[in-house]
Amino acid sequence: MPSEYIALMLESVRLIASVLGFITLGTRVMTVPARQVLGANYIAYTSHAQLWIANTAGKPVRRVDVPGYAFSSPDWSADGKLAFMATRLLGHHDEFVCTANAQGGDFKEVVRLGANVPYAGPVWSPDGKTLAFAKGKSLCTVRATGARFTRIGGFVGKPNVSGWSPDGRKILFASITPSTAHTGFYQLFQISANGQSKAVNVTPSAFRQPKCAALDPKWMPDHRHIAFIGNSAVSGPRSKLFMFDPRRPKLAPKLILADPSESYDDGQFSFSPDGHFIVLERSPSEMGTPSIWICGMDGSAARSLITEPDPEPREGVGAPSWSPVLVGRKS
Repeated sequence: MPSEYIALMLESVRLIASVLGFITLGTRVMTVPARQVLGANYIAYTSHAQLWIANTAGKPVRRVDVPGYAFSSPDWSADGKLAFMATRLLGHHDEFVCTANAQGGDFKEVVRLGANVPYAGPVWSPDGKTLAFAKGKSLCTVRATGARFTRIGGFVGKPNVSGWSPDGRKILFASITPSTAHTGFYQLFQISANGQSKAVNVTPSAFRQPKCAALDPKWMPDHRHIAFIGNSAVSGPRSKLFMFDPRRPKLAPKLILADPSESYDDGQFSFSPDGHFIVLERSPSEMGTPSIWICGMDGSAARSLITEPDPEPREGVGAPSWSPVLVGRKS
């Protein structure tokens, strides 16, 4: 066969692969173009109170099957375990901090929180030994093996715990302050994981103004910047993904994902293990159906990755968490 025909066939296959999608169990997972195939790791996310896993290279998704529970807020450990909140569907609907492997095996109720308790998290420590979470107005930690949890701080509002420092010594979270209690606007804080020091406000100056909100802080892969979801009178009414250098809080945070038409709200996000990509929850409006998007670290090449094709009810998909590279690989 002439070489030009072979080249044409290969190009046709590449173009088809770049737009091909799979329809599996009601959730659509778009493939990533060939130039951005991301390896053998996965994205965990929630849909209709169930926990799902999608392969970022476009392979079919699967559900982490643990009958009798509703799930939220998945987070991967460095060695490929999942932590999440689980609510029992029978009885008093107690809520638990739980762990499991990627197939739903080794399921463990680590901490019982009780019924109808406001919570946030859980989030793994970098060494995979400890979980941070919020119970009511308290920020807490617990060993993943299961034990009594430790309360390391109490706050005016429910802490939005979302990340650890790279060395595992501090925990990032968002909370209402005494000065913002009447407005309900959150600011960013960092506290020592052992609770031996007071929480320090690390909110950039531009978001310490009235009618400004900052949530979901996470250290970025470069270990120098913090990313967060914020909105303000300056940045516009939509919630957007920003980044800033905590050593230079007076500098204006940088908007990561531009949205000139102001048509999306950004939500929970996670970074790829190689530090090149971001996955995040996006909603087209306050009443829109959330979907999961992917983009470069600078916001480039943004596109929808996982969507819920059924708009009713409008739960959509969300809370994405990107696994470490080792998940799904043979040892």
